[in-house]
Amino acid sequence: MTTGPLTVHGHVAVTGAAGAIGSRVVGLLTADGIPVTAMVRDARRAHPSASAAVVDYSDRATLDAALQGAGTLVFIGSDGRADRVLAHHHNILRAAARAGVRRIVLLSSQDADAESPFCFAPVYADTELQLADSCPEPVVLRAGLYAEFFGRWVLEAARSGELALPMREPVAPIGRADVASALASAAVGSAPRLATITGPAAFDLDELAALASRLGGREVRAHTNTPDEFRHHLIETGTDPWWSYAFTSMFESIDQGRFAEVTPDLNAIIRRIPASFESALRGGPV
Repeated sequence: MTTGPLTVHGHVAVTGAAGAIGSRVVGLLTADGIPVTAMVRDARRAHPSASAAVVDYSDRATLDAALQGAGTLVFIGSDGRADRVLAHHHNILRAAARAGVRRIVLLSSQDADAESPFCFAPVYADTELQLADSCPEPVVLRAGLYAEFFGRWVLEAARSGELALPMREPVAPIGRADVASALASAAVGSAPRLATITGPAAFDLDELAALASRLGGREVRAHTNTPDEFRHHLIETGTDPWWSYAFTSMFESIDQGRFAEVTPDLNAIIRRIPASFESALRGGPV
Protein backbone atom coordinates (compact mmCIF):
# COMPACT_ATOMS: atom_id res chain seq x y z
CA MET A 1 0.00 0.00 0.00
CA THR A 2 1.25 3.48 -0.83
CA THR A 3 0.19 6.96 0.05
CA GLY A 4 0.54 10.00 -2.10
CA PRO A 5 -1.34 13.07 -3.26
CA LEU A 6 -4.44 12.76 -5.38
CA THR A 7 -6.22 15.47 -7.27
CA VAL A 8 -9.27 16.28 -5.16
CA HIS A 9 -12.14 17.21 -7.45
CA GLY A 10 -14.47 19.45 -5.46
CA HIS A 11 -14.46 19.65 -1.71
CA VAL A 12 -14.38 16.82 0.83
CA ALA A 13 -17.58 16.25 2.81
CA VAL A 14 -17.41 14.59 6.22
CA THR A 15 -20.35 13.02 8.01
CA GLY A 16 -20.36 12.93 11.80
CA ALA A 17 -18.08 15.96 11.62
CA ALA A 18 -18.78 17.09 15.18
CA GLY A 19 -17.84 13.74 16.71
CA ALA A 20 -14.57 12.61 18.24
CA ILE A 21 -13.31 11.11 14.97
CA GLY A 22 -15.02 13.36 12.46
CA SER A 23 -13.80 16.59 14.05
CA ARG A 24 -10.24 15.26 13.93
CA VAL A 25 -10.63 14.34 10.25
CA VAL A 26 -11.88 17.85 9.46
CA GLY A 27 -8.97 19.40 11.35
CA LEU A 28 -6.39 17.26 9.56
CA LEU A 29 -7.80 17.99 6.10
CA THR A 30 -8.26 21.72 6.57
CA ALA A 31 -4.76 22.02 8.07
CA ASP A 32 -3.51 20.83 4.66
CA GLY A 33 -5.57 23.48 2.89
CA ILE A 34 -8.27 21.09 1.66
CA PRO A 35 -11.78 22.60 1.49
CA VAL A 36 -14.15 20.63 3.73
CA THR A 37 -17.89 20.60 4.30
CA ALA A 38 -18.60 19.47 7.86
CA MET A 39 -21.95 17.67 7.93
CA VAL A 40 -23.40 18.28 11.39
CA ARG A 41 -26.73 18.44 13.19
CA ASP A 42 -25.81 21.74 14.86
CA ALA A 43 -23.75 24.35 12.98
CA ARG A 44 -22.31 25.63 16.26
CA ARG A 45 -20.44 22.32 16.69
CA ALA A 46 -18.72 22.42 13.30
CA HIS A 47 -14.94 22.84 13.11
CA PRO A 48 -14.21 26.56 12.64
CA SER A 49 -12.00 25.94 9.61
CA ALA A 50 -14.72 24.11 7.65
CA SER A 51 -17.96 25.07 5.96
CA ALA A 52 -20.88 23.79 8.03
CA ALA A 53 -23.82 21.97 6.47
CA VAL A 54 -26.67 21.17 8.84
CA VAL A 55 -28.11 17.78 7.91
CA ASP A 56 -30.78 15.41 9.04
CA TYR A 57 -29.90 11.89 7.89
CA SER A 58 -33.61 11.24 7.38
CA ASP A 59 -34.07 14.33 5.21
CA ARG A 60 -33.21 14.00 1.53
CA ALA A 61 -33.09 17.75 0.89
CA THR A 62 -30.48 18.49 3.56
CA LEU A 63 -28.30 15.59 2.43
CA ASP A 64 -28.50 16.65 -1.22
CA ALA A 65 -27.57 20.22 -0.34
CA ALA A 66 -24.61 19.18 1.82
CA LEU A 67 -23.14 16.87 -0.82
CA GLN A 68 -23.59 19.18 -3.80
CA GLY A 69 -20.19 19.60 -5.49
CA ALA A 70 -18.36 17.16 -3.21
CA GLY A 71 -15.76 15.00 -4.90
CA THR A 72 -15.02 12.87 -1.85
CA LEU A 73 -17.07 11.82 1.16
CA VAL A 74 -15.57 10.62 4.42
CA PHE A 75 -18.45 8.50 5.67
CA ILE A 76 -18.45 8.05 9.44
CA GLY A 77 -21.49 6.04 10.40
CA SER A 78 -24.53 7.09 12.33
CA ASP A 79 -25.21 5.99 15.90
CA GLY A 80 -28.13 4.56 17.84
CA ARG A 81 -30.33 1.54 17.26
CA ALA A 82 -29.12 -0.71 14.45
CA ASP A 83 -32.25 -0.35 12.28
CA ARG A 84 -32.04 3.45 12.50
CA VAL A 85 -28.33 3.40 11.66
CA LEU A 86 -28.92 1.22 8.59
CA ALA A 87 -31.66 3.54 7.31
CA HIS A 88 -29.36 6.55 7.74
CA HIS A 89 -26.54 4.78 5.90
CA HIS A 90 -28.80 4.01 2.96
CA ASN A 91 -29.97 7.63 2.83
CA ILE A 92 -26.41 8.97 2.83
CA LEU A 93 -25.22 6.64 0.09
CA ARG A 94 -28.21 7.40 -2.11
CA ALA A 95 -27.62 11.11 -1.68
CA ALA A 96 -23.93 10.67 -2.53
CA ALA A 97 -24.87 8.81 -5.71
CA ARG A 98 -27.32 11.56 -6.72
CA ALA A 99 -24.62 14.18 -6.13
CA GLY A 100 -22.06 12.26 -8.20
CA VAL A 101 -19.55 11.89 -5.36
CA ARG A 102 -16.68 9.95 -6.89
CA ARG A 103 -14.75 8.68 -3.86
CA ILE A 104 -16.31 7.52 -0.59
CA VAL A 105 -14.12 6.49 2.33
CA LEU A 106 -16.31 4.41 4.63
CA LEU A 107 -15.42 3.86 8.27
CA SER A 108 -16.67 0.31 8.76
CA SER A 109 -16.16 -2.32 11.47
CA GLN A 110 -13.52 -5.02 11.78
CA ASP A 111 -16.54 -7.27 12.24
CA ALA A 112 -18.65 -6.49 9.17
CA ASP A 113 -20.39 -9.81 8.67
CA ALA A 114 -24.06 -10.64 8.28
CA GLU A 115 -23.50 -13.87 10.22
CA SER A 116 -22.01 -12.16 13.28
CA PRO A 117 -23.89 -11.97 16.60
CA PHE A 118 -22.84 -8.31 16.98
CA CYS A 119 -25.93 -6.22 16.26
CA PHE A 120 -24.01 -3.66 14.16
CA ALA A 121 -22.03 -6.19 12.09
CA PRO A 122 -24.84 -6.86 9.58
CA VAL A 123 -25.41 -3.09 9.29
CA TYR A 124 -21.83 -2.55 8.13
CA ALA A 125 -21.89 -5.62 5.91
CA ASP A 126 -24.96 -4.24 4.15
CA THR A 127 -23.48 -0.73 3.96
CA GLU A 128 -20.30 -2.07 2.34
CA LEU A 129 -22.35 -3.92 -0.28
CA GLN A 130 -24.38 -0.85 -1.15
CA LEU A 131 -21.22 1.26 -1.31
CA ALA A 132 -19.62 -1.16 -3.77
CA ASP A 133 -22.70 -0.98 -5.99
CA SER A 134 -23.11 2.80 -5.95
CA CYS A 135 -19.67 4.43 -5.86
CA PRO A 136 -16.94 4.58 -8.55
CA GLU A 137 -14.09 4.71 -5.99
CA PRO A 138 -15.12 2.98 -2.78
CA VAL A 139 -12.59 2.74 0.06
CA VAL A 140 -13.49 0.71 3.15
CA LEU A 141 -11.52 0.99 6.38
CA ARG A 142 -12.67 -1.66 8.85
CA ALA A 143 -11.67 -0.42 12.29
CA GLY A 144 -11.20 -2.42 15.44
CA LEU A 145 -12.95 -1.41 18.63
CA TYR A 146 -12.09 2.12 19.67
CA ALA A 147 -9.62 2.22 22.56
CA GLU A 148 -11.44 5.06 24.30
CA PHE A 149 -14.75 3.18 24.06
CA PHE A 150 -13.55 -0.28 25.04
CA GLY A 151 -11.38 1.20 27.75
CA ARG A 152 -14.43 2.03 29.88
CA TRP A 153 -14.33 -1.51 31.29
CA VAL A 154 -10.60 -1.39 31.94
CA LEU A 155 -10.83 1.97 33.72
CA GLU A 156 -13.77 0.77 35.80
CA ALA A 157 -11.74 -2.29 36.81
CA ALA A 158 -8.79 -0.05 37.75
CA ARG A 159 -11.11 1.63 40.27
CA SER A 160 -13.00 -1.45 41.51
CA GLY A 161 -10.22 -4.07 41.49
CA GLU A 162 -12.29 -6.54 39.46
CA LEU A 163 -12.61 -7.16 35.72
CA ALA A 164 -15.51 -9.43 34.78
CA LEU A 165 -16.22 -9.72 31.07
CA PRO A 166 -17.70 -12.47 28.86
CA MET A 167 -14.65 -12.89 26.63
CA ARG A 168 -12.19 -15.70 26.00
CA GLU A 169 -10.53 -14.21 22.92
CA PRO A 170 -8.39 -11.05 22.67
CA VAL A 171 -9.12 -7.60 21.24
CA ALA A 172 -6.79 -5.08 19.57
CA PRO A 173 -8.27 -1.64 20.36
CA ILE A 174 -7.36 1.32 18.16
CA GLY A 175 -7.17 4.97 19.21
CA ARG A 176 -9.67 7.36 17.63
CA ALA A 177 -6.89 9.74 16.57
CA ASP A 178 -5.28 6.95 14.52
CA VAL A 179 -8.63 6.15 12.93
CA ALA A 180 -9.02 9.82 11.98
CA SER A 181 -5.52 9.93 10.51
CA ALA A 182 -6.27 6.88 8.37
CA LEU A 183 -9.55 8.36 7.11
CA ALA A 184 -7.94 11.69 6.23
CA SER A 185 -5.06 9.95 4.43
CA ALA A 186 -7.46 7.76 2.46
CA ALA A 187 -9.58 10.76 1.50
CA VAL A 188 -6.79 12.56 -0.35
CA GLY A 189 -4.13 9.92 -1.04
CA SER A 190 -3.90 6.55 -2.68
CA ALA A 191 -5.35 3.85 -0.46
CA PRO A 192 -6.34 0.19 -0.64
CA ARG A 193 -9.97 -0.48 -1.50
CA LEU A 194 -10.29 -2.53 1.69
CA ALA A 195 -8.15 -2.41 4.82
CA THR A 196 -8.55 -3.48 8.43
CA ILE A 197 -7.04 -1.04 10.90
CA THR A 198 -6.29 -2.14 14.47
CA GLY A 199 -4.14 -1.18 17.40
CA PRO A 200 -0.58 -2.53 17.57
CA ALA A 201 -1.32 -5.29 20.11
CA ALA A 202 -4.12 -7.61 21.18
CA PHE A 203 -5.13 -8.12 24.81
CA ASP A 204 -6.81 -11.13 26.40
CA LEU A 205 -8.74 -10.84 29.66
CA ASP A 206 -5.70 -11.39 31.89
CA GLU A 207 -3.70 -8.82 29.94
CA LEU A 208 -6.55 -6.33 30.26
CA ALA A 209 -6.55 -6.94 34.02
CA ALA A 210 -2.79 -6.37 34.13
CA LEU A 211 -3.26 -3.09 32.28
CA ALA A 212 -5.99 -2.08 34.72
CA SER A 213 -3.62 -2.91 37.59
CA ARG A 214 -0.97 -0.58 36.16
CA LEU A 215 -3.48 2.19 35.63
CA GLY A 216 -5.04 1.88 39.07
CA GLY A 217 -1.95 1.07 41.08
CA ARG A 218 -3.69 -1.92 42.62
CA GLU A 219 -4.20 -5.60 41.88
CA VAL A 220 -7.11 -6.25 39.55
CA ARG A 221 -8.64 -9.71 39.49
CA ALA A 222 -10.07 -11.05 36.22
CA HIS A 223 -12.73 -13.64 35.61
CA THR A 224 -14.94 -14.59 32.71
CA ASN A 225 -18.65 -14.17 33.30
CA THR A 226 -21.53 -15.30 31.10
CA PRO A 227 -23.32 -13.07 28.59
CA ASP A 228 -26.45 -13.18 30.77
CA GLU A 229 -24.50 -12.17 33.86
CA PHE A 230 -22.86 -9.35 31.93
CA ARG A 231 -26.15 -8.09 30.49
CA HIS A 232 -27.90 -8.20 33.88
CA HIS A 233 -25.04 -6.26 35.45
CA LEU A 234 -25.31 -3.58 32.78
CA ILE A 235 -29.05 -3.19 33.33
CA GLU A 236 -28.69 -3.18 37.12
CA THR A 237 -26.11 -0.40 36.90
CA GLY A 238 -28.34 1.82 34.75
CA THR A 239 -27.42 1.00 31.17
CA ASP A 240 -30.29 1.40 28.72
CA PRO A 241 -31.75 -2.01 27.72
CA TRP A 242 -30.92 -1.44 24.02
CA TRP A 243 -27.29 -0.68 24.78
CA SER A 244 -27.13 -3.57 27.24
CA TYR A 245 -28.13 -5.82 24.34
CA ALA A 246 -25.70 -4.07 21.94
CA PHE A 247 -22.74 -4.41 24.33
CA THR A 248 -23.55 -8.04 25.07
CA SER A 249 -23.78 -8.88 21.37
CA MET A 250 -20.41 -7.17 20.85
CA PHE A 251 -18.80 -9.41 23.46
CA GLU A 252 -20.36 -12.45 21.80
CA SER A 253 -18.54 -11.36 18.65
CA ILE A 254 -15.31 -10.85 20.61
CA ASP A 255 -15.73 -14.33 22.07
CA GLN A 256 -15.78 -15.70 18.52
CA GLY A 257 -12.42 -14.08 17.81
CA ARG A 258 -13.82 -11.48 15.42
CA PHE A 259 -11.78 -8.61 16.92
CA ALA A 260 -8.62 -10.59 17.71
CA GLU A 261 -6.51 -10.01 14.59
CA VAL A 262 -3.74 -7.40 14.63
CA THR A 263 -3.01 -6.12 11.12
CA PRO A 264 -0.25 -3.93 9.60
CA ASP A 265 -2.73 -2.04 7.41
CA LEU A 266 -2.87 1.07 9.60
CA ASN A 267 0.92 1.44 9.64
CA ALA A 268 0.96 1.38 5.84
CA ILE A 269 -1.73 4.06 5.55
CA ILE A 270 -0.51 6.56 8.15
CA ARG A 271 3.20 5.65 7.84
CA ARG A 272 3.84 5.43 11.59
CA ILE A 273 3.29 3.01 14.44
CA PRO A 274 -0.20 3.40 15.90
CA ALA A 275 -0.62 4.56 19.48
CA SER A 276 -0.84 1.93 22.20
CA PHE A 277 -4.01 1.06 24.08
CA GLU A 278 -2.36 2.10 27.33
CA SER A 279 -1.49 5.55 26.00
CA ALA A 280 -5.13 6.05 25.04
CA LEU A 281 -6.31 5.20 28.52
CA ARG A 282 -3.68 7.42 30.11
CA GLY A 283 -4.83 10.32 27.98
CA GLY A 284 -1.73 10.26 25.85
CA PRO A 285 -1.32 10.85 22.12
CA VAL A 286 -4.16 8.80 20.67
